[in-house]
Amino acid sequence: MTLLFIMIFFFFRFLYNSKQEGEEINIKKEVDIIDGVIYESEIVIENDPMESILYQETQFEEKYFECSYCSNLFCSKSELKCHIKNHMQVHKDVKLHKCDICKKTFCFKQNLSRHKKTHTGEKPNKCVVCKKSFALKYTLKIHERIHTKERPFKCGICNKTFAQSSSFTYHLKTHAGEKPFKCDICKKTFTLKQTLKNHERTHTGEKPYVCAICKRKFMNENNLKVHERIHSGEKPYKCEICKKTFTAKKTLTNHERIHTGEKPYECSFCKRLFSRKDLLNLHNLTHTGEKPYKCDICKKTFAIKNTLKNHERTHTGEKPYKCILCNKTFSQSSSLKHHSKTHMRKKHYKCDICKKTFALKNTLKNHEKIHTGARPFACNFCKKSFLRKDHLNVHKLTHIRKKP
Repeated sequence: MTLLFIMIFFFFRFLYNSKQEGEEINIKKEVDIIDGVIYESEIVIENDPMESILYQETQFEEKYFECSYCSNLFCSKSELKCHIKNHMQVHKDVKLHKCDICKKTFCFKQNLSRHKKTHTGEKPNKCVVCKKSFALKYTLKIHERIHTKERPFKCGICNKTFAQSSSFTYHLKTHAGEKPFKCDICKKTFTLKQTLKNHERTHTGEKPYVCAICKRKFMNENNLKVHERIHSGEKPYKCEICKKTFTAKKTLTNHERIHTGEKPYECSFCKRLFSRKDLLNLHNLTHTGEKPYKCDICKKTFAIKNTLKNHERTHTGEKPYKCILCNKTFSQSSSLKHHSKTHMRKKHYKCDICKKTFALKNTLKNHEKIHTGARPFACNFCKKSFLRKDHLNVHKLTHIRKKP
């Protein structure tokens, strides 16, 4: 028995010495960005000669992920990330770095330094193409991909490419069909927690993102960024075919389909195709007949929220759209666009009967009704007919106001 014990002792001592003589330990630092916060970790890569002794194969590499605060080792990077995010609870003696302006705390000093730039407005990193400046070098790098068209993240399932890792991660979840985040109000589910938060604001009406120039409010940060380009005049997205530029990538994508003829959105009822999802959604209402938006004054219902807003202005008299040439105001942006063309010298549309010319095709059509006597717009209250739809709408108000 004693002999067996001695043999076991020398065997393990041999293994220990062999490992000490042959092992190589490499330490590699990695930086991860988790929820907008930068975390540093150390990966200890240990080459163990015992693997080759036991299995007669090339040496395996075992990776351990080390916490830079407490030196604890983890088998996977995901475990380390969870550990770091909960460092306040895991290690009570951790000294946090606090912002003296907003009192927000950070695990790493460099994260606090980056955060402070949001208060000072300091943006030392400038794009050499469009001269736009950024607080973080990492944000500049992502921005530069707009100009270079670089999309380094590729989906192995559908080969779609992405400029940002966050967009790539979100896309992968669409293949998995995973939607773990549910709205408590309408029970709709979402792939990302942030998407759920944005959705919940459609119920609460909360608009936390405010434009510093015109004070207009937005439900999500991306809409604010696109809006701010209206003030700056920045249009970073260019059509390669006609060279027209756009403030938002989505607008460019929709525009490009004019050239390609692509219509990826199909109606499930009649199989009609559309180039934009919003046009499909609008079309679907013609099948369902759904009109969820109601006017509080006349109780008229509408399929589209924006149509309701335009309608409400017939009651309030609000005219927020102003012509910069003659200061005339309008209740709808489309009316302003039509009006702006009347200031143009060229009048391409001519009446075949009296030869009068018009800047707008719609104006010519209304004019031609004078010659034909057509009055296609009839009141559903008294059957009186009108030459133009706007005249009919004004007339209808006389019936509505008479009601108790």
